[in-house]
Amino acid sequence: MRVEFKAYLTLLGKKKLQLGKIISSAKKRGKRVLESLNSEYLSEAGNLKSSIFLCELAEGTISSGKYNLNFVAEFITKKGFGIKYGDTNSLYLTCPDKYYEKCDEDFS
Repeated sequence: MRVEFKAYLTLLGKKKLQLGKIISSAKKRGKRVLESLNSEYLSEAGNLKSSIFLCELAEGTISSGKYNLNFVAEFITKKGFGIKYGDTNSLYLTCPDKYYEKCDEDFS
């Protein structure tokens, strides 16, 4: 009886592990879907021709994006990086020479 019970517990443990993986995978998919829907909603809410246009939301999204981009730009320039190009949601950086020199030393 004890051996059968242990075998049953082992089987339940394996099933629990499988279900945990399935649940984790579903949560990740759900999160990606939610992020995608959120992005689409914000895009549509910022569209002047849209029936769900919300001026305050569009302005808030733009101003928070500008704030975050400026914050990152200030942070990286303090670290010695340069900004080659920047647009609404990205920065293209140049590395300080000291990093290239270190790579040259390490790989020469």
